[in-house]
Amino acid sequence: MAIMLSKVTKEQEAAMKEKSGYIYIFTNPSFPDYVKIGFATDVEKRLQQLNSSSAVPFAFRIYATYAVTSKLTDKSLHKLIDDLNPDLHTIEEYRGKTRVREFFAMTPEAAYDLLEAIAKISG
Repeated sequence: MAIMLSKVTKEQEAAMKEKSGYIYIFTNPSFPDYVKIGFATDVEKRLQQLNSSSAVPFAFRIYATYAVTSKLTDKSLHKLIDDLNPDLHTIEEYRGKTRVREFFAMTPEAAYDLLEAIAKISG
């Protein structure tokens, strides 16, 4: 099993459809101090879903992807980030409910470095 971490090129975009899934790092100029880290089996489709909303002034962009074989991997990654620094995760109380989103207060470079370190550790 090969685990790959890379900035996205056109060739890699085509290869995305052949893998079982990806942890992605998305950026958005609307939220310059945050990155969105999540899972998608089709990164381009997920990007289109997010960018179809009129609630966000600017479009999301792919910063990097990380090939994985489990759909639950992003939840594990979110927990790991929370364990390292719980202040990075966007969590709020709204109308009596806790809202937990896939946004983290970090630069895309820091998120990339974190995924790169996890990839190296996991082999």
